Amino acid sequence: MSLVKCQKCGALISDKAEFCPKCGVNIENSNSNDNNNILCKKCGKINSVKEVYCSNCGRKLKNNNSKLSLIIISVFMLIAALLATIFIYKKSIVSPIQGVSKKVYEQGILYLNEMDTTSVKEAVYDFLEEHYDIPLNEIAYKMTTVNFSVDIGNRATDEEIYYAKLIEKFWESKAICYAHEVLVDGFEKNDNESIQEILVIYKEMLSIFYDQIEHAEMVLNGATEIKDLEEAYQILESIWED
Repeated sequence: MSLVKCQKCGALISDKAEFCPKCGVNIENSNSNDNNNILCKKCGKINSVKEVYCSNCGRKLKNNNSKLSLIIISVFMLIAALLATIFIYKKSIVSPIQGVSKKVYEQGILYLNEMDTTSVKEAVYDFLEEHYDIPLNEIAYKMTTVNFSVDIGNRATDEEIYYAKLIEKFWESKAICYAHEVLVDGFEKNDNESIQEILVIYKEMLSIFYDQIEHAEMVLNGATEIKDLEEAYQILESIWED
């Protein structure tokens, strides 16, 4: 055991002691008024916290990075807690429609967005070129290159079954409209005045169809229960009643 001098009262004390038995001062913090100094327990020399070894006797000082390590650990714990909170929050988010799972709901919304893409419209055009005599209301169910059937699994609720049916109805309605656009393109190539007059009416009719589809989508976006799904379905159904 070696002795060191208390920097407050000058008493010689053991280098193992944490407090001076004479004046009671904390040996480690003695004569250190801030966090920038550290006391050598062997010779009592006050060193900068940046020093690894005592500038007087050469003894290795107490780990100067302990506070920094504690800060780093605390930051990591805070980040981990934040990520855990985000994960739990995401898991807690559910479909806005009662009885429809988040997975099924998101799949349906994704399909609706994909239906509006140029590639899907071109797929309808290509299909019609090969099947020009097929009824327009059968196009959505005859095409094999495009599939918008929602996967509801084997234990689907009544709401999920109806939701999947509604998404298919959207695809049927949009596929028919895309097919009508093909017909419009064909009419526009004809310079006959009568045909052009009919084309104006045709375009207005098609615009109304798209407005009704958009209305049905707005109802779906605000849907919270099965009656809202039924309302959206009826809007789509009414497009072709006349």
